[in-house]
Order: sequence, then C-alpha cells, then structure tokens
Amino acid sequence: MRNLLLLIGISTLCHTAASGTRVAASLFAIHLGESTFAVGVITGLYGFLPMLLAVSSGRLTDRAGARMPMIIGATGMALGAVLPYFWPSVMALYASTTLMGCGFMLYNIALQNVAGFLGKPEDRAMNFNMLSLGFSISNLLGSLLAGLGIDAIGHGYTFLGMALLPVIPVIILGFSILKLPRGPDPAAHSGKHRVLDLLRDPKLVWLFILTTLLTTGWELFGFMIPVYGSSIGLSATAVGLVMSSFSAALLVIRLILPAFIKRVDPWLLISATLIHAGIIFSLFPFAHSALWLGVLSFLLGLGLGCPQPLVVSLLHRHAPAGRVGEAIGFRQAMIYASQCAMPVLFGAVSALVGTGLVFWAVALGLAGGGLAGRREREEAKAMP
Repeated sequence: MRNLLLLIGISTLCHTAASGTRVAASLFAIHLGESTFAVGVITGLYGFLPMLLAVSSGRLTDRAGARMPMIIGATGMALGAVLPYFWPSVMALYASTTLMGCGFMLYNIALQNVAGFLGKPEDRAMNFNMLSLGFSISNLLGSLLAGLGIDAIGHGYTFLGMALLPVIPVIILGFSILKLPRGPDPAAHSGKHRVLDLLRDPKLVWLFILTTLLTTGWELFGFMIPVYGSSIGLSATAVGLVMSSFSAALLVIRLILPAFIKRVDPWLLISATLIHAGIIFSLFPFAHSALWLGVLSFLLGLGLGCPQPLVVSLLHRHAPAGRVGEAIGFRQAMIYASQCAMPVLFGAVSALVGTGLVFWAVALGLAGGGLAGRREREEAKAMP
C-alpha cells in the first residue's frame, strides 16, 4: 500500500503539470491573439509525436520496466513546461506542448503498466480507481492553479511553477525511494508479436473503441471550454473554476465508484456513462454564464470520469501475457491520435460554423457509442 500511495502521489504532481499547462497554453495562445484554429494546433501537438511513439514506448516498459521511462518522461515534462517562461511566444507554445505530450505519454504508459502489478489481480480495478482519484485531484488543481496563476502572476511564471512539479518525481524515482514491481517478461512468450494481433480479441477491440469515444469527449471539453468561455467574456479565473468543477466531479465519482465496481457489470456501466455524457454535451451551447457552465461541467465529469479506471483494468485482464505495456501503448496511441486530430478539427469547425455544432456532433457520437455498447453486451449474453 505504501508503494501505491507514493506512486499515486508523484504521479499526481506530473498530471497536475500536464493538465495545468494544457489550460495555460490555450489561454496564452488566445492572449497572444491566435485564432481558434491555431489554438487547436497548439493543443493537438500534445498528441502528435506521442501518437507515433506510444506503442514503442509500451514495448519498452514491457522489456525494461517502468522506472527509467518514468524518469525520462517527467524530465521531458519539466523542460517542456519551462519553455514559455524563457521564450514567451507562440513558437514556444508549439515546442512546449510537443515536449509535454511526449514526456507525459512515456510517464503515463509506464505508470499504467506498473500499477496493474501492484498487489493481486483482483485488486487492479481498485488500484486504478485510486490512481484515478489522484488524477482527479491533479485535474482540479491544474485547471484552478493555471487560471488563478495567469490572473495573479502572468502566463510565464505560471508555466515556471508548473515546471517545478515533475522535478519531485524525478528525484524520488532516481534515488529508488519508490519500489516498483516488474510484469511478465515478454521474452518468455515466444512467437513474433505484431501490434495488429491485439485486434483479434473482440473485447480488446471494443476497449479501443471506447477509448476513442471517451478521449473525444475529454478533448472536446478541454479544448472548447477555454475557447467558448473566452467568447462569452469569462476571465481566466472563471474558466479555471469551470474546468475545476469538472475535476471535482471526477473526484466525487471515483470516491463512490468502489461501491459499484463489484456490483455492476463494467461494460454496462461504461455504456451508460457514455449516454449520460452525450446528453450533457448537448446542453453546453445553451449555457451562457460561468454558473451554468460549471453545473454542466460537474455533471459531465460524473459521466466521463467513471469509465477510465474500468477500461484500464479490463485492458490488463484481456491483454496477452507479457504484452500489457504494448496494449496500453496501443490504447495511448489512439488517445493521442484523438488529442492530435480533434482539437484541430474542433477549432476548424467552430471557426466556420460556431461552437454549437461541435458540441452536438460529439454528443451524438458518445450517445450512439453507448447505445451500441449496450446492444453488443446484450447480444453477447444471448449467445449460447
């Protein structure tokens, strides 16, 4: 338990830096007078290189363990976060988001791999829920600190403060204060491994589809709220508070999720939360104040926050032995593909036709995915 809590603690620091700089980068780009399309490109760079490197990074954690990838990832995050402080320009934001994305990708894949081997297999869902609790706190702190910091001390010093957070995990991991387990050795499982082999398992395929849908929802919220909030005249602090209400909901749902984990079928729970998120997203274009945006953000967080620990736990259960990191890497590649493409798409569409259509299109996709997931589950149960 000590190792798990320490792992959650240092990962919360890294995730706070990642979520905080993400909000700060969007608001800084808007402050510099960049278009919504440019803001989308800046945000999308969080996922471009990680999309290409995620599977290789997952294989690396399978072979080499988690410690060194986590150290390298946290170091990259610190370097990426500090760039806009020394070089306050849009070019620095392009470089910063690229470095931050690559660093957090490497750290996060190693983290999800090693967290599944702490304790017994039946503890995985609870372990990932506790880890998600830490990420909920970091989402809350990151958005709030970014908004308050920008209004109080400016964009540059806010980035500098975020850059200090990943330094602590580098120290703790570098001096081996935290003991990390190793998963099965992939060399012990003979045969040529191709990443597309993972798609032969229907359960893994559906988990990857769920990942894409959930990431699209998270990306829409993370990108559009700063843009939409600024368009209706909200301050950086107000935008940060709205986004923090989403993070507060993540904390709430993950506190009560253990009561459902052993009582409700995880596939059914995931499908229901997708439908819930679709309904909430459809209401965002009708909110024109920080209060109503905060209420909707909180309700959205209750939905989108529920499936994450369940999906990762199920991925550990169904991934081939010795290839958990690779499966996590493939999932992360899909996440980063969405992070790369969706903000650019959202920015382009919102610039052409407004934000309402973007919210409604994603709402339809999430609700449709939830309904399809329920039908697939019912058909599987009906088969002899």
